[in-house]
Amino acid sequence: MALVLDLEYSQSNDAKTLTITDVAETYIDPDNLTGWGPLTNDETDIVISTDVINAGTEYHLLLDTTVTDKNNVTTVYDQINLYDQNGGGFANTTELTWDLTAADFVESGVAMGEATDKLTDGIYEFTYQLVDNDSHVTVQATFSEDVLVDGDVRIDIYNKLRQIPVDYDYEAVDTSRAVMEALLGYSYLQAMEASSAVAMTEELINMLYTLDKLVSDGSHYTW
Repeated sequence: MALVLDLEYSQSNDAKTLTITDVAETYIDPDNLTGWGPLTNDETDIVISTDVINAGTEYHLLLDTTVTDKNNVTTVYDQINLYDQNGGGFANTTELTWDLTAADFVESGVAMGEATDKLTDGIYEFTYQLVDNDSHVTVQATFSEDVLVDGDVRIDIYNKLRQIPVDYDYEAVDTSRAVMEALLGYSYLQAMEASSAVAMTEELINMLYTLDKLVSDGSHYTW
């Protein structure tokens, strides 16, 4: 059997980090015949980007990223060598996880932002590959997936939700519009995230743009 790559993703609550984790796990016969191991490809054979010898027995682990933001602007970022990103080799599969910030996504020397900046909201198209380390022509395994990153706008929506009990306490002031706007934004956020499992990139970008406008400008409802 051949190695079958797979990834899981997690956004931090401050929208500054996207954690990517390889979940192919370790080869176990007969329970996981497509995981990492000597009979497929061993994670301990992944080497630093400057190591380009011993092709066929040593590999590079790479991540390509293309981001389409809420304005439908697409940016192709430089390839990330995940051994270099890890700062060393992989002793076992539990080390195949990376915390990526805006500083890690670089296009021609220009980063998306500082490590302390929020990640750009949008559709992140990832291609995750294990390739021979000599020229990257021989691909041992590859995995591609589109991921919705919406941490920035999600923070704005949750801040509005947290304001509801405060607004409610001001009984002498009509805060109904603020409450309804917060609930509308939250409902729209849930609808967008519920759609993210479907291959509908253009629709999600439109929804992300609309949600951003709801947060910044409010809706046109009179409530």
